[in-house]
Amino acid sequence: MTPASIEPYRPYRPTSPGPHRCRVPVALADRLVPGTAPQPAGLSAPARRVLGLVRSAQGGCTVAQAAAVVGLSPGIARVVAVELEHAGLVHVDSASDAAGGAR
Repeated sequence: MTPASIEPYRPYRPTSPGPHRCRVPVALADRLVPGTAPQPAGLSAPARRVLGLVRSAQGGCTVAQAAAVVGLSPGIARVVAVELEHAGLVHVDSASDAAGGAR
């Protein structure tokens, strides 16, 4: 095994089949709003639970609320939010944009 064939450790990989990075950083106060894309077959179990919560909540929920209700650590909840946003299943509304600031 050569060093080039060893995949580097990626902390955001446990819930995702591939490394997806969000276009902008996701904060715990950011709101997750349901998207319109159909649910893909290979979605991780934490992502399915968060997506179910987001779809059932009126107006979506924050990343922190999703973490608390579903029982995920805040870091994993942020990873799941990125996974869902990358798949088009949720839109991430920035809390700083809602408050009039810029991210």
